Amino acid sequence: MSDSINPYQSPSSSGGDALAPSAAGDWIGSRMQFAGQLSRLDCRDAVTQAGIRSEYRQLTRVMVTLATLYSIGVIAYSVMVPLASPQDTIRCVVAIALFLAGVVLICLYQRQLLGNELPSYQLAIGAIEGWIDRDELWLQSDRHTLCCPMSQLVSSAASQRIWALSFVRDKNFWQTIPFDAFTDPALARSVAADLQQQFPPVAAQLIDARKRSKPEDEFRFQPIGDSVCYQGYVYEDSASGTLLEQASRRRSTKAWATMLMFFGAVLASIVVMGGFQPILLIFLLIWGVYVIASVYLKIWRARRTSKLEDRVIAWYSKGWLDQAGYCAMTAVGQSRSSWNFFDHYEITERVIGLYPHQSNACCCLIAREQFADDGDWQQAQSLVLANASQFTNAANPGGLPPTGLGNAQPPGANSEPKRD
Repeated sequence: MSDSINPYQSPSSSGGDALAPSAAGDWIGSRMQFAGQLSRLDCRDAVTQAGIRSEYRQLTRVMVTLATLYSIGVIAYSVMVPLASPQDTIRCVVAIALFLAGVVLICLYQRQLLGNELPSYQLAIGAIEGWIDRDELWLQSDRHTLCCPMSQLVSSAASQRIWALSFVRDKNFWQTIPFDAFTDPALARSVAADLQQQFPPVAAQLIDARKRSKPEDEFRFQPIGDSVCYQGYVYEDSASGTLLEQASRRRSTKAWATMLMFFGAVLASIVVMGGFQPILLIFLLIWGVYVIASVYLKIWRARRTSKLEDRVIAWYSKGWLDQAGYCAMTAVGQSRSSWNFFDHYEITERVIGLYPHQSNACCCLIAREQFADDGDWQQAQSLVLANASQFTNAANPGGLPPTGLGNAQPPGANSEPKRD
């Protein structure tokens, strides 16, 4: 579940907790209100134009530079060592083509992930309204409301048309606001420029200690009608066997397969150009092992620092389920979603999963361990099932039959949350 995505989880980083030396709110004077329309294209432009995911451009530059240097090296070699036949010329061309194919493969995968897949996960789409002031970003869209403290801002990026803000260091989610939605677009552009200078886009990280911290803010929302509260850690192994875990494994497998195919293209290029020369092959092998081991060790260290009693912590959250929907708070913000905001759900013996999109890679998890007792766990399942008809896809795809519902409290049996 290390690659899992949860809209309400805290950010991930392998670095420290320090943000910019000054608070984001210090650069904001009066409250800036906005109301307008947000499209999927705007969310994509937050990456491709504004650059909220710095890797989108940086990796492309690195790979293009690498391809250029390799091509120059092959051409220089062919000049210094006169080619004996047309076959030698063809061999040089094929070697360059194979290397370029590997570079193109890496770039296409990265652009597909950052430029298409992740923007499709963003939660605020359509009509939006809210404000940004010294204290918070309040963003309300159809069936979903988000509140993020400006003190938790990680990155800010802007293009001529849109402003993107990220409060999570894993950078799977960001908030996008068109400048023309603000009542004062010129002021918004000025503040965005200041914040981008103080909080520039940075590469996505893996683990951040904040995700394990207990949120201290007061809830901005109130439970409605019958409700049941939850609070505590969500562990990676809680998602075992879920649709989320399956989607995460597919995503991880695709990433590793792309990397291996790139190394395969490089190896084929070297063999075509110089034959099976042991020195070159040993050098390539060492390089490949170093890169793969570096990535693996980075993930291993990040997971190791997130362990509690030999279980990897995914995040700490608290909130409730009620007749209106789902509320969640982490150390970096809080949100409120109505039941019809979600596409489908999943109930297993260990978790309740609420999926905002058709994709199973994006999920809001509530673990059984977060509830006070089995009665609360059963009541939570009852609330999900009682409101299942409001989901876009009302089926329960892939989930195990809900357990222990025989003693569940019926909706309306308790008008107050059981736990603060």
